[in-house]
Amino acid sequence: MVKNNSIKDYDVKLGTPERFGYAWNIASKIKDINEIQFLNWTKVIKNKSYWKGKEILDAGCGIGRNTFWPISYGAKSALAFDIDDRTLKAARKNLKKLKNVKVKKHSIYDIPYQNKFDISFSIGVVHHLEFPKKAISELVKCTKPGGQILVWLYGYENMQIYISILNPIRKILFSKAPLPLVRLISYLPTIFLYLYIYSGISKLEYFRLLKKLTFNQIQQIVFDQMLPKTAKYYKKEEALILLKHPDLHDHKIEWVNQCSWVVMATKKN
Repeated sequence: MVKNNSIKDYDVKLGTPERFGYAWNIASKIKDINEIQFLNWTKVIKNKSYWKGKEILDAGCGIGRNTFWPISYGAKSALAFDIDDRTLKAARKNLKKLKNVKVKKHSIYDIPYQNKFDISFSIGVVHHLEFPKKAISELVKCTKPGGQILVWLYGYENMQIYISILNPIRKILFSKAPLPLVRLISYLPTIFLYLYIYSGISKLEYFRLLKKLTFNQIQQIVFDQMLPKTAKYYKKEEALILLKHPDLHDHKIEWVNQCSWVVMATKKN
């Protein structure tokens, strides 16, 4: 049993942020393809004009790519945070020219704001957390009444083979191996995945997106999949339950690339 006062440091001690910090230090630049990814990951929001004038929170910002696009669509301001120093260095470098963006070091389990943001989102983070419900409560706390909470999560549907065969291998071997070795090994599955994508065998929407990426970009995705200590794949009903909170209503959910979920809910006034 983990005590409440140690939750905020739990994932750091587990090592997942440090492992992603290593990865983000390698793939540290924002690319044009990242906008397509962002629009997919937030597809429950139907128009770029939604972001205009919004004060936003990017919880677990990585290199800042998901902060960059809302600002380019007219968001009023952004607070982006992460927990790993190398990750934050990359984010600050990418966002330094945006005067209405602040990059901070915080834990998603202890966000020091209350009723401040029009939308608080976390993309690709919550499924790596040991205590996802605590993170959702923190996002709710720092969002204004009437504002939105949005999370993008790995999906279970269409991923059963990966989850049953490859995910245990990741958990037992790769999540514990030295990072340079994992990166080197990642080139082998990348070759097979690259050939599979261009074979046209799979009609999954996700593979059509991957076809737009370079080999090195696909390798980075494979590497990311091999890194974490924790990775949960959510069924649709589990994704909705995750955002069940007494202060949230008007839940919306969209299937992304036929293999993941984006869920959004509104904070009650």
